[in-house]
This record gives sequence, structure tokens and C-alpha cells, in this order.
Amino acid sequence: MVRSLITALFVITATVAHAQTAQDEISRFVDFYSAEVTRTGFAPDASSTRETRIAFLQDTVKRFCSPLLAMKRADSGRPISDEVVVYLVTGPEYRVFADFLISGGSGGWKLSKHLEGRLPIAQPLVNPLTLGVLPEASFAPTVPGCVPPTEPPPPVTPPTPVYPPYPGDPVFDQVGAVLFADYAEAGQAPNPQMGRWFGRTIYDWLAQVVPTLEASIAKHRAEWRAALGLP
Repeated sequence: MVRSLITALFVITATVAHAQTAQDEISRFVDFYSAEVTRTGFAPDASSTRETRIAFLQDTVKRFCSPLLAMKRADSGRPISDEVVVYLVTGPEYRVFADFLISGGSGGWKLSKHLEGRLPIAQPLVNPLTLGVLPEASFAPTVPGCVPPTEPPPPVTPPTPVYPPYPGDPVFDQVGAVLFADYAEAGQAPNPQMGRWFGRTIYDWLAQVVPTLEASIAKHRAEWRAALGLP
């Protein structure tokens, strides 16, 4: 009695929580299948067999923990499909299915969220827990106590960097003045390498590696004077 009540409550809860279309549910499943491929290292490529792909699909459907999806086979004498999931909610989309795994068993396999249409009633639904025939119903059994995967968190937008206000051309001229003076002291004509010293000085100030432009000049002037052979 208690188990029946829990089952009924689960079905009611699932119905409310998954009040969405076949496209929504199957798209979420395909994303989850892709994540499971990454997590487990299993690939439905030429290194796999139909049996291992069926087993992986069964395990993935069970982990997805949705009462709205089932597996299928063409008829009782045919193998279980390793590439199809079926939407179960009674109504216009009942038995809508997707061949979500394209070219499974080959190096060119890929995943698809395209819905193919409605599965004929003659084709048996497959219980993802037992791999037996699933009676015509609005819901599939799920692992007791399983928790559906949560939606991935939205991408975090990095904060917009805050730069110091433009200090005015005379301030930047300070860098040029000492740089040219040191090159003259070393007896060197201006050359392209001067650009790197100017760039490093301004970068450290903008990136707040040092607190002030003057501090950045002092830091990098010591470096370029050493490179010029000056004390």
C-alpha cells in the first residue's frame, strides 16, 4: 500500500515537473547522453558492439531518471534499438521518437535531436529497467529513489574589466622621456625593441600589477637599463 502510494506520488510529481514537449525532453536526454560519453569514456564507435551500445543506452536512460522516455525494438524477434528513445506522455506526442544516435558503430557517429515522428503501435516499447516489453502506458518505470539530472547552470559572465581613466598624453610622455634618454645614454638609436618596454610599462599599470604608472616606470626602467648595459 505504501509503495503504491509512493509510486503514485512520484508519477504525479513527474507529470508536473516534466510538463514539456517531446522535443524538450529528448533534447535534454541527448545532452545527457553526450555528457555520459564524456564522463565514462565509452564511445559508440567502431570499437563498440551493438550489445555494448544497448547496455550503455539502458544505463544512460536509467541515470537520466525520466518516466517520460522508453527504449524500443522493431518487433519481438528483433534486437533492442541502440539508437532510439521514445516519448511516452499520452496525447498528440505519444510515441514520438528520435533516432538520436546516427551511424552508431562507426567512426562517423554523431548525436541528433531531430524527432522522426510517431512510433507505430506495433513496435514494442522496452522497459529501461528490465529490457522487457513495456505495456502501453503514459510512464516508464525508473530506478527507485533516482534523482533526475539538473539543468546545467547558466554560463557565468565575467565582470567587465575596470581600467584607470586615461591620464592624459603628458603622463605617458614620462615613459617616452626616460626611455629615449636611457637609449641615448647607452649610445643606441631608437629601435623596435623600445616598443616592448613601453608596452610592458603601460600593461602593468592597466592590469594593476603595480599601483601607479610611476611605480611601473621604475620597475621596467630597471629592466631596460640592465638590457642596455647601464647601471
